[in-house]
Amino acid sequence: FNDSIRKNWYSFADGICDLAADSRLGWDGDETNATYFYTDNIHYSDTGYAILAQYATQAVMQTINGGNNSNAAYYAF
Repeated sequence: FNDSIRKNWYSFADGICDLAADSRLGWDGDETNATYFYTDNIHYSDTGYAILAQYATQAVMQTINGGNNSNAAYYAF
């Protein structure tokens, strides 16, 4: 399902923040890293949310400034 979203997001959205592609937040086992996740292994810590905020800000600003195209607002670092 994720691959389909990554390949086709521009057909149904103005941007995408692919947190699963971030090696700190989305890879198997990352949820146990207390730098980015709380001890419940589900919710981000303040540091994790700061990373999410960076992606979201970049995607929104690119969408506002550059419009929608197949690469305009895809952020996966």
